[in-house]
Amino acid sequence: QIGQDAVDAELETQETVDNVIGEVTQSANQYFQFAMQGFQQIMQALWSAEDVAFDKEQEAIEKENERLQKALDKNEEILQRHTNNVNDIEDELSSARGDRRQHLIDQLNAETEAQREAAQEKKRIEKEQEAQQRKQDALDKKRKEAQYKRDLANILVSGAMAAVNAYATKPFVPVGLTMGSLALALTAAQYAIAKSAKPYAHGGQLDGGVADGPRHSQGGIKVLGGRAEIEGGEFITNRTSTAKNI
Repeated sequence: QIGQDAVDAELETQETVDNVIGEVTQSANQYFQFAMQGFQQIMQALWSAEDVAFDKEQEAIEKENERLQKALDKNEEILQRHTNNVNDIEDELSSARGDRRQHLIDQLNAETEAQREAAQEKKRIEKEQEAQQRKQDALDKKRKEAQYKRDLANILVSGAMAAVNAYATKPFVPVGLTMGSLALALTAAQYAIAKSAKPYAHGGQLDGGVADGPRHSQGGIKVLGGRAEIEGGEFITNRTSTAKNI
């Protein structure tokens, strides 16, 4: 009887310990989940503010693009009008004589000068449009990089919460440890995949040591795990520039 009492007491003690561990673990898990949720809310607020800033920048770019396009359309009309006038004067000048000829020459000089100024103005507007396109490319890059960082943060937070939940389900027993370890492994795999997809969309001339790298005839510079080859001094374009100049 004494032996049985000792066994029962040991079992009861073990059950008490397990209950205490379970309660402590659940409490810690709740605090952790609360902290992670608070962290997510803070990050969402920061991301929302960042999106507002992106939207304002996008709105300013679109507004300026609209202004430049209207200016370009008006300028092209003016340029075409002066071009037509020059052509008409040249046609008439071929058969004109005397005072009329001199008058046409004066008109031709004036129209030619106006045509030249309109052409210069067109180039100026087009340069401004190119500058706006660079701003758009830079904004697109910032958006992609911001989303990239958000995706990594979300993976880490979600993975940590999943792992803690798994450990808390069956603390310090094979099932809980296995579930928690699996959650961590999946998180690590997702993080590695997402991190490998870092956006590099700005393009540009290869430099910083690469520009001085070997030529194709010398083996080139292997990229994409050896599936492609580049050489120093080459120029890589982004999607927007490629589509515009294909």
